[in-house]
Amino acid sequence: MGGGADPLVVNEHEAATLLGRALDSPAAAARELRGLGVRSVVVTLGAAGLVGHDEHGAWSQPARHVTPVDTTGAGDAFAGALAARVAAGHGLREASAHATRVAAYSVTRLGAQPSYPGPADPLP
Repeated sequence: MGGGADPLVVNEHEAATLLGRALDSPAAAARELRGLGVRSVVVTLGAAGLVGHDEHGAWSQPARHVTPVDTTGAGDAFAGALAARVAAGHGLREASAHATRVAAYSVTRLGAQPSYPGPADPLP
């Protein structure tokens, strides 16, 4: 698979597709994908948060508890916030924690791009 994607961010369905089978568990999938040569993996779990695996081992991050209005674009909000934090020099785990807050904010509003927070918007 190679190390070209770092981090590799997938949801459970995408992880299963990459592995070519149903998942035993999301954490096992993250570990297995990393074993294929990906430097770091984040498997998103929607309202259940995420699991990740990197050179320091496995970790998980719970989702923020909010009342969802529309989940359209939540994955994109997560991925964009994660990428922005990693690009700014933050570690993957801290970036993942921030990205879960951005995704939680996005599901409390309608639509995709209109639901994304701005810099001054309070995150859950």
